[in-house]
Amino acid sequence: MISFDEFVTARGPALLRFGYLMCGDRHLAEDILQEVLAKVYRRWGRIARAEPPEAYVRRAILHQYLSWRRRRASTEAIVAEVPEHPDRGLMADQVAVRDEMWALLATLPGYNGRFSSCGTTSTCPTPRSPTWSAAPRRPCAYTRSGRSARCGRGSRRT
Repeated sequence: MISFDEFVTARGPALLRFGYLMCGDRHLAEDILQEVLAKVYRRWGRIARAEPPEAYVRRAILHQYLSWRRRRASTEAIVAEVPEHPDRGLMADQVAVRDEMWALLATLPGYNGRFSSCGTTSTCPTPRSPTWSAAPRRPCAYTRSGRSARCGRGSRRT
C-alpha cells in the first residue's frame, strides 16, 4: 500500500492537470485539488486498500468541481466591468428630488398630511407621514375600488 505523501508527490502534477482540463483555470484547479486532498487524507487508509487511489481521487476532483460550479451558478454574477461607487452628489440630488415629490404630493386635493402605505389618504400614521409614530395601525380610508383596506407592512392598493 502506497502512503499518502508518496501518492501526492508522484501523482500530484497529473491530478492538477486533470483539474485544469475541467475548469480551465489553474488557480481554481489548485483550490479544488487542495480541498479534495484534504478530504482524501482523512480516509486514505480505506481508499488505498479498496480501489486504485488515483481513480478515486479523480472522481472526487470531478465531484468537487461540479459542486463548486453549482454553488457559483446560484450565487455569483459575472460582469464585464465593476460598477463604480455612487457619487455622494448624486445621492444628494436624489434626496432633493424625493423631498420635492413629497412637497408636490402635499398640494394634492384631499391630502390631510398623511399617506398610507397602501397608497390611499388615511387616518392612520405611517412611516412616510410627517406625524408617524409607533402607534397601532387603524383602518385606512376606502381605496379606489371602494373596498376598505388596512394599512400595514406589505399591503397594496386593491
